[in-house]
Amino acid sequence: MEITCVKQLNMVESISNLGSRHRYFLQDEVADVLHAKYKVVHEKDIKVKSDKRTKVICPIFYECGGCDLLHIKYQEQLKMKQAFVSDLFLKEKLFVKINPISESKSPKHYRHKVVLSATNVKDKLRLGLYREHSKDVIPYLFCHIQDEAINKLLKTVEDVLNQYKIPGYHIDKETGIIKHVMVRKSFAKGDMMLIFVTNGTLFPNAKKITNDIILKHPMVKTVIQNIHRKKTHLVLLDEEKVIMG
Repeated sequence: MEITCVKQLNMVESISNLGSRHRYFLQDEVADVLHAKYKVVHEKDIKVKSDKRTKVICPIFYECGGCDLLHIKYQEQLKMKQAFVSDLFLKEKLFVKINPISESKSPKHYRHKVVLSATNVKDKLRLGLYREHSKDVIPYLFCHIQDEAINKLLKTVEDVLNQYKIPGYHIDKETGIIKHVMVRKSFAKGDMMLIFVTNGTLFPNAKKITNDIILKHPMVKTVIQNIHRKKTHLVLLDEEKVIMG
């Protein structure tokens, strides 16, 4: 079924000529989709491409939902954001001058706080991001908006946890040990804090795991175990134990 984008509702959603709503479909683009009920228009579906579109560099972009604009050229993103902010003021009848958005020198790899969740794939712990509107973890470590040093650290964390046979948390069975891994980085100094969120207090070989990680990543200055004793959507709870630092 061929559809055409006739109206851009916002930076993410659009309306087709059939009146159906779609995501990641840009003004005047033409796409070939199986059915109008499919809300996400993939890059592979596009038959007539907008000059505002750029190649999506992330393999899980259409599943993850962690970012929404990787399909749009950066300069065009700035224009769309500028228009979005201006429209908000106009809707409230606030007639003020909106200064131009400052262009970032680092439009990628800027995120300095990262939380990944754990799952198990073929008896190995894998870290990744939640599929949008679900509790399914998509195993993936090299997000393009996360700091590159953090991405490398998380790869080491996953490898070391598997070396010590530490299982990820199973949300339905409520078994396993690692629920989440959080990293925060100081851009001023480059120092990092690593937090293991565990299902209860059990964390075998925590100090050995920490030492192995720090050997490869000496900028990790603090390692903490955050203890979960209940099923919750919250990443961090109040009980914690300092492993190092």
